[in-house]
Amino acid sequence: MRGGFVRHVRIRAAAVLVAALAASGGILAATQPAAAAVMCQDWVLGAARVATYVGNTGFDGPVVSNGAVVNTLAGNDMVSVETGATRVVVCLGEGDDTFEGVAPGATRPTAGSLFSVEGGPGSDGIEGGDGFDILVGEDGADMIAGEAGPDRIMGGNGNDDLYGGDGNDTIYAGSGDDYLFGDAGDDILMSDGGDDVLDGGPGTDSCVGPGTFVNCETIREVTS
Repeated sequence: MRGGFVRHVRIRAAAVLVAALAASGGILAATQPAAAAVMCQDWVLGAARVATYVGNTGFDGPVVSNGAVVNTLAGNDMVSVETGATRVVVCLGEGDDTFEGVAPGATRPTAGSLFSVEGGPGSDGIEGGDGFDILVGEDGADMIAGEAGPDRIMGGNGNDDLYGGDGNDTIYAGSGDDYLFGDAGDDILMSDGGDDVLDGGPGTDSCVGPGTFVNCETIREVTS
């Protein structure tokens, strides 16, 4: 009888200890599996990075700070950049999304800014800053404007409108029927099949690929 009572006391004491440690976050508390990191491709570095800002479905108007890595996930989202930010990485995810290289009413970034912005499935609107930007449309009918600076713009799949802005830009059409406009500067415009229009605009521009060529000082036609 005594042995049974002692065994009961020991079992009861152990149960109380486990409960106390679990409640206080002790070593016996059950651990939860860590959530998988949400990644975003940094086209400037050429590598994926862990997102420091992950959006909910359909968030609107977040103004991100310098150094932010953003993945909006699904939904129709809008992202802009605060005054003075010179380095941001943004993945727009699914939905019809908008990225502005400067928040409404804010001062545009300096010429030293580096923005990496990638669209996703959906019709996205992407506007760069005044520095070196890499802007990628991916799927959907996208509108991308590099603004000032020597930008790299890639349309991806879909019928896209791609504008270089000021600076010596390189613009790749991707698949689909695209319109490429180099604007000011000495630009390189490249078609990749489809019924594309390549308009160099002011400056000494080079146009490559099949398509219709306008204001191109150097033309290299490539049949698809």
